[in-house]
Amino acid sequence: MNIFQRLALAATVIALIVFAPAAHASSERVDPSTRPDGSEMSVEIDQFDNGTLYSEEVHHRRPTRGISETRQSRRKKTPLKNISTSVYSNFRSKYVTYGVAASESWVWQPSASIEWYGLGFNVWGNFVLADIPDQGRFNEIDLTLYYNFEIEGLTIHPYFTAWVYPTSNKLSLDFSSDTDLLPCIHIAYSIGPLSFFTDLQVYVHPNPGALRGEVGVGLTHKLPFHLAIRTSAIMGYANRTYNRSSFNISDTTVNFFTYNLSFPWNPIEGFVVNPNIHVSTFFQQKFRDAVRYPVLVWGGVDFAYNF
Repeated sequence: MNIFQRLALAATVIALIVFAPAAHASSERVDPSTRPDGSEMSVEIDQFDNGTLYSEEVHHRRPTRGISETRQSRRKKTPLKNISTSVYSNFRSKYVTYGVAASESWVWQPSASIEWYGLGFNVWGNFVLADIPDQGRFNEIDLTLYYNFEIEGLTIHPYFTAWVYPTSNKLSLDFSSDTDLLPCIHIAYSIGPLSFFTDLQVYVHPNPGALRGEVGVGLTHKLPFHLAIRTSAIMGYANRTYNRSSFNISDTTVNFFTYNLSFPWNPIEGFVVNPNIHVSTFFQQKFRDAVRYPVLVWGGVDFAYNF
């Protein structure tokens, strides 16, 4: 077992340790919209920024983050008040990246983040569950160093990520003999329930100059019983270097459209369950002819805990 697989397994162990006590927590509800003194604060479901702070359908994404004052207020009660950690356990019917299926069926995508004054590190993995190549193992590990800056509704989030592919099975849809290295940036601006966002990723290895990104708009509406509804529409684009290496198409153009819908539920403080569904399609026929599935419908359920 190499170092990257060990990191992913460590993230999994952390998730199991955290989720177990959460499941046996007190049945007394904590109102996520108020502080102990009665003043308002952001609800925990803000950690699920699908369609607001990041594209839910992009697997190579910056760490799942949110503007959670609940988490900040909880920090003050601990000696390590300036450190926050989060663990995630996501199950998806397909693994999809920028409109392209990277798996045929179900995957498990655990991750863990640690952050200090906006500077953070995230480990993310893709574990194959279905009876297909790489079943029962991680075929991708993503390591991401990031910084998060937020002011007056504006989020600026630069990050550097390395995508590692431990599998040697060339039949895997997620096979690569190279480690991808990318500097990236995410920018979002929120106005009430609306958020406008963009992501840009630039390859420095193994395909220098390849560029891809997204622009989108998201809407969040809070519902009774600690529920919310989140929806977003996203358009993805790429330059000719990326399109040539991925699709053998030498054009710089808008590639695909994705619609995301989710219903995050915050039953206890710090813990969120997020069922979700996504639809993606390529605009142009030449891209549709270049991929196995030009139209994709997939979904799943995500679990998250902040502490």
